[in-house]
Amino acid sequence: MGGLIQARSLRQASDLDRASRVRAIAGILDACRSEIGAHFDDEERMLLPLVRSPALRDRLLHEHAVLRRLAERCERL
Repeated sequence: MGGLIQARSLRQASDLDRASRVRAIAGILDACRSEIGAHFDDEERMLLPLVRSPALRDRLLHEHAVLRRLAERCERL
């Protein structure tokens, strides 16, 4: 749930000043390290074997990959 709150804060900060955006990015990165990464790993390990639709499996993996790459890019920058 913390990740969703951080994502909302990030979205709201997009229209604010640079310091607010930097704080929001720091918050989402902290959530990625403490919660979101493990959540993605759990979904991929426990949920994917139960999903019968190849399209849904591909979508979940694609969305996780995109979000991981975005977080990695924010970490680098």
